Amino acid sequence: MNDEPDPALAFDLAFETAAARGLRRYVWLVAQELGLRGSPYYLQLDTPLSAYVALDRRIRELPTSDLALTWDEREGWTLAVESVCGDDLLPLAYLRADLLPAPHVVAAFARRPLAGPEELLPRPRGGTSGILDRLAAYALPPVDGEPGR
Repeated sequence: MNDEPDPALAFDLAFETAAARGLRRYVWLVAQELGLRGSPYYLQLDTPLSAYVALDRRIRELPTSDLALTWDEREGWTLAVESVCGDDLLPLAYLRADLLPAPHVVAAFARRPLAGPEELLPRPRGGTSGILDRLAAYALPPVDGEPGR
């Protein structure tokens, strides 16, 4: 039996690690653009990659419900509100842009007032091809104040 790891598997694991580090940094940059402090986000590094960012604002119509940004590698960014029971997130608006827009674009999306129900039209589905490469590009050495990897 050969005890050496399959080179293709080793490459895949290294690549996934870079994509996971890139997602961590990308979401951290979004949180920084929003002025959020601490660790206001949660990442899921399984397939599909996803993120949850707790926002520090509420909407007038639902003053007791928390707002959040969610991201996944298939749908991109969604602004959502927690349901009354707190178990579900109800989408309010989709960021109809690239699956991985610049952090300042995501922050602007999260800050702007909601325009109405037309924002609930789903983002046209595009391919996810290259999303892991693009996330891996965010996997740079940490800057001051950035969480370590």
